[in-house]
Amino acid sequence: MKSVKRPHIVLLADMEDHSAREACLGAAQYAAEANLSLEPWSVAGRNTPKPSEFKGIDGLILTGSACDRVFANGSKPNIPCVFILNKATWPNVPTVTFDEEAIGVMAAEHLIHRGYTKLVSFASLVSDWARGRVAGFKKECLRQKITPDHFQLPEDVLPSYWQRHSLQANQKLQSLLKSLPKSTGIFAVNDVAACYIIEAARNCGIKVPQEIGVVGADDDLIPNAASGLSISSVEPPFRLLGNQAANILDQLRNRKNPPLLTLLPPIRIIVRTSTNDFMVDSPLVRRAQAYIEEHRQGAVRISDVARAAGTTTVTLGKNFRTHMAMTPSEYVLQRRIEYAKELLRSGKHNVEEVSSICGFHSSSYFCMIFKKITARTPGWFRP
Repeated sequence: MKSVKRPHIVLLADMEDHSAREACLGAAQYAAEANLSLEPWSVAGRNTPKPSEFKGIDGLILTGSACDRVFANGSKPNIPCVFILNKATWPNVPTVTFDEEAIGVMAAEHLIHRGYTKLVSFASLVSDWARGRVAGFKKECLRQKITPDHFQLPEDVLPSYWQRHSLQANQKLQSLLKSLPKSTGIFAVNDVAACYIIEAARNCGIKVPQEIGVVGADDDLIPNAASGLSISSVEPPFRLLGNQAANILDQLRNRKNPPLLTLLPPIRIIVRTSTNDFMVDSPLVRRAQAYIEEHRQGAVRISDVARAAGTTTVTLGKNFRTHMAMTPSEYVLQRRIEYAKELLRSGKHNVEEVSSICGFHSSSYFCMIFKKITARTPGWFRP
């Protein structure tokens, strides 16, 4: 029996980059299911391929930086192409990337929910993705009637990419952090920047998260390890991005017309030490918040919350109305809906399953409450 040659596609990126490796895993998953042959080609160091090497390739997934290195003269290979993580360099070529503004919005929501009263964003790169994240952060802060500050710093003060010897004492960054008021929430546009901020705070005696809270983005393993596994981070759907890019490339190969731009929202905040406290003045409310956060994946009884906080339901209600401007029940419902959004964004569960996981006995009631709180249907959040 004659064997059938599988279509051969290449993912071209800097494979030392966390986002590229994760996207590659998602593309590989689609390729395995669709009987495609996927090969990762790295552009790091001396491994950069030449344009002539793409003869015989059936499709190409690539990043903007990889395109700049391999196709510096502006030539485009005569095969179907899809860009990931950056807007397409060539006209009429599809792009799959993240909704960067939504990443900034999620970071702001998290810091505000944790009770930080002063909010700032830090960045060094002036790039589309960094600008988008800062814009989303500012937009959500203003929506919640908080005016944020922004610090645009040079790369030698706040690196955006991992470097050797970069955690040595940074006097400029330390001085800036010392000037911030207590209970400041900081959004670093990626985890590398967050790592430097956390280390600078430690070096000058600022307590994290009691005095400043820091949230990054990308859930990057290297800076998180260097920070002592402490960075709270916005998790983008890297593997879904690679999966969707491979799917769109497959559509192009089959002469279909996929969308030119696919934006994927972030999944959730992964909470670690850098924002693992609540800043509300009431210790009683803080204890209640910690219990609710730990149990928000199901039905939470207010009597259990009061018991965990060491008080009565009446006193708990008075404290929540005073410090949170809502009842404990309203707060619990908000947190359960937030957890439901995370499950929906992951794409692993349908609406009915999410309703059950979050402790709602009726999916129709869940949908009604969900839309009342978020102004959107649950289906809107599914990829």
